[in-house]
Amino acid sequence: MLYSIKLNNFIGNSIYLSIIIFILFSNNSTNQLPIIYFLYTIIFLFKRKKNLLQLFSPLSLFYLYTSISFSIGAWAFNNDIVLNNENLMAFKYFTNLRYSTCYILLALIIIDNVDLKINFSNLIKEKSQYVYDNYNFNMQQIFVILMVIVILINLNIDLSFLGYSGSLNYFFFSIIILVALIKISKLKTLTRIFCYLFIFVLLSFVLYSSKRELIFFILPIILLEVRNFKRLNIKAITTFIIGSLFIITSIITMSLLRGYGGLITNNNISPIQILKSIPVYISNENFLKYLFNNLEVNYTFYHTYQAFEYIFNDSSLLIWGESIIKPFTLLIPRELFPIKPQSIIHRYTEIYSPIYREQGGSFPINLIAESFFNFHCFGILFLLLISIIISKSLKVIFKFNNKHYFVFFMFAYMNLLMLYRGSGFDLYATYILLFLIFYSIATIPYYVLKKYYSSSK
Repeated sequence: MLYSIKLNNFIGNSIYLSIIIFILFSNNSTNQLPIIYFLYTIIFLFKRKKNLLQLFSPLSLFYLYTSISFSIGAWAFNNDIVLNNENLMAFKYFTNLRYSTCYILLALIIIDNVDLKINFSNLIKEKSQYVYDNYNFNMQQIFVILMVIVILINLNIDLSFLGYSGSLNYFFFSIIILVALIKISKLKTLTRIFCYLFIFVLLSFVLYSSKRELIFFILPIILLEVRNFKRLNIKAITTFIIGSLFIITSIITMSLLRGYGGLITNNNISPIQILKSIPVYISNENFLKYLFNNLEVNYTFYHTYQAFEYIFNDSSLLIWGESIIKPFTLLIPRELFPIKPQSIIHRYTEIYSPIYREQGGSFPINLIAESFFNFHCFGILFLLLISIIISKSLKVIFKFNNKHYFVFFMFAYMNLLMLYRGSGFDLYATYILLFLIFYSIATIPYYVLKKYYSSSK
């Protein structure tokens, strides 16, 4: 078994490196990019064919998110399936595509091998069963959490002094849903599936303006359910296909609610109207452009490569770790610290479109590109370090046999996609910090009340 795994790893790495050598000595054409990223995805899966649970590790998410989205993004650009024509035309004139691609592919090799070294599979399997057997939130505790959340929502908390200007509802929803998911995971199969679907449909309407956050909530469900899918079989494949179709349908619904296709207006929103609009929307000649735009594969792919172009063409744009140290200055107001570091989103967007950035707009670049934007080719060493830190730190948290640690792990785990897509270390750190604060506020009152009533008897 061990020999077979090592052999698969050797074969996979050999093919990886052969592809990089091929890219280095090829022309700057984009034609081969979709198949190259697709091949990398297949090799990654091949190396885990006897260890499927490893596909749910934190670094596997990073690898698969990058390889799959870039494969789709490259295919879309090659076939002119892009909403932004300016991006489409600019991409055709990038002069450093092969070097950018080699860096990305080398980064994927590092992520893959670190992931296999820091094995998550057995822990994921054991933890899923442990949660099922031992973790629970009783109804009194859930009631107290809900009451505290309701109070927090109505306080209209303003955290702009910390540099956070977004809505806090995502954190409140996350607390409620993650606690509910642990409770739901203990129900019978059909009831459990119905509850998952109900939550997903509800979130599709509540979070229709942010499909990312909807997709994030799929990951905790996977963590809770892996005990039921110990190997690749008909049940697992069927569940994956049905789940994927349901997710795509939800994304289409959210697109319609946001006005894509002009089929839904504020005056005629109803489940029946949405169902009627879906076939019409799918038949639209721009459907794939809308879908890829909503999945963010097109503009994340484009802006990642654009970031590489900027640095290859002008190394004075390097920010030398600025976006990496920014999380350590989160609690310091910029008024007190004028030279406070900026985020990668700010630094990149102000170069790409200063006016758009002044208006509050931003464009994400993949975490791999962020490493290059900071340290040029030496960014690959940073990527190695951060891959080890992410995987090992989350593994330590995951090992704690405590339901509150597990809820925190689920939140940190599901928001990794935000970090990988390019939202920045600062935003990820902010999300983790705010969740910890609000989760503590929501859960501590129950234990205080419990202790009070116990001592008064």
